[in-house]
Amino acid sequence: MYKIENNLYAKPANSNSKQVVTIEGKSYELFLKNRKIYDTGNTENLRLLKLGFKTTQEVDSATEHITKLIKEYAYTGAPSEKEIKIKKMETELVGRQIPGFFPTPKTLGERMLEDADIQAGMDILEPSAGKGDLSDLIRKKHSEPDTIELNYDLREILKEKGHKVVGNDFLDYTGKQYDRIIMNPPFERGADIDHVRHAYSLLKPGGKLISIMSEGPFFRSDNKSKNFRNWLDELGGEAEELPQDSFKGSESFRQTGVNTRIVTIEKD
Repeated sequence: MYKIENNLYAKPANSNSKQVVTIEGKSYELFLKNRKIYDTGNTENLRLLKLGFKTTQEVDSATEHITKLIKEYAYTGAPSEKEIKIKKMETELVGRQIPGFFPTPKTLGERMLEDADIQAGMDILEPSAGKGDLSDLIRKKHSEPDTIELNYDLREILKEKGHKVVGNDFLDYTGKQYDRIIMNPPFERGADIDHVRHAYSLLKPGGKLISIMSEGPFFRSDNKSKNFRNWLDELGGEAEELPQDSFKGSESFRQTGVNTRIVTIEKD
C-alpha cells in the first residue's frame, strides 16, 4: 500500500476493485480516509460530492494529478519529508481557481528549453513561474533561474523547492537583465501581450525570449493586438502554432483547450 497524502492511499487492485487507475500496466485502487473513493453504485453526482468537487473537469484534473503521484511514489521509493510537503502543497492546488495558472506540461517545457539554447553562465528568468514546472526543468538541465510569481501560495511552493524568488508582480519588476527569459504568462484580457513586451525590455543584448502565448493576439482586430503583431514583425520574432491538445493529457496539472503558440524573440 502506498501513502499518497495524509488521508489518501493506493494499493494494487484486485478482481473486486472498482474504477481503478492503471499505471504502466499495473492497476491500483485509491482510498480516501479508509474508504474507497469510488464505491460500487455511486452516481456521478455522489462521487463529485464525496470528493468535494463541483465539476467533472475538476475530477478529471484531480485524477490525473493523483495518478502522477502514484507513479512517482511507486517507482522511486518513499519520498523525503520535504518532497511530501511539496506534493501536499501542490495537491492542495487541485480544484482551486487561480487566475492564469496553467502549468507548462513537461514535454512542452523541454521543447522550450531546447529552443532557448541555454549556455553555461547565463542569467535566466522565469516570470509568472507558478509552482515552478519550468524552473524545475531549467535547474535540472542547466542552472538555477530567478523566478517571479504573484500568487502567495505558488510563491511558497517555489521557495519550498529552493527556487530564488526575486519579485511578486512581474510587470513592476526592473531588477536586472537576462540572457534568457522562458515563460508561460497569463492569457486573460491580453495579459500575455503585456508580459511578453515587458520581458523583452529585460533581455540583455543578444538575449532570447521564449514564451507561450494564446492565439488571441494573432487574430484579434483591437489596437493592442494589431500593434503587438506589428512589433513582433519588426523584431523578426517567430510565433509557431502548437497542437490543440498541448495543455491536455496526463502531463497537464490543470487542463485547458485554449489554442497556444510558442513565441521566440531575439534581441540585437
